[in-house]
Amino acid sequence: MARRKEHSHDEIRQMAIAEVQEALARGEGDQLSLRRVATQIGYAPSTLINIFGSYNYLLLAVSEACLQQLLGNLVCDSPSSPLTALEQMARRYAEFALAAPDRFRLLFELQLSATEPLPEHHSALIEQLLSLPLPLLALQLRRDADTLVTEARLLWGAIHGLVSLALTDKLFGGEHTLGSLVCQQVRTLIAGFESGRNT
Repeated sequence: MARRKEHSHDEIRQMAIAEVQEALARGEGDQLSLRRVATQIGYAPSTLINIFGSYNYLLLAVSEACLQQLLGNLVCDSPSSPLTALEQMARRYAEFALAAPDRFRLLFELQLSATEPLPEHHSALIEQLLSLPLPLLALQLRRDADTLVTEARLLWGAIHGLVSLALTDKLFGGEHTLGSLVCQQVRTLIAGFESGRNT
């Protein structure tokens, strides 16, 4: 392993991000701390603060990497219809959450302080995620742009709610899997949108 002085700031940045990602994948998110991450990669906590600005911004960098991975996973594979593509998107969203719950929680539960503004590029990634269903909804529903944005938010909110309940063992779905439930949720919402009802 290279000595400390042989690592560039960018290399240390990637090492820290990788260490947090590995801890999240092992389900050790609640054990993470700035000191632990620094110790694991062989640097002082002050070095990470110097590079990231704060511990929260280190976690935000990890969150950004996870968000980019999630976006890549949600790309649909030649679906037969817009509805099928939306169901596939919902199922992959659920699979991503179940594969590494701590990673998924970091995406949506990290809270920055009042002195830590959310970077514009991170906001853009969140908007990209929320906008993914828009072209599919446009093909399925043929609505005006403002209505489609609202319905996309409702769709994501419903899917995310089911996923969040599943991660805390409060879904109580009986014999139904999370994948089947989110697909049913998509079909129910689309049917409601098509009939002019907001369900």
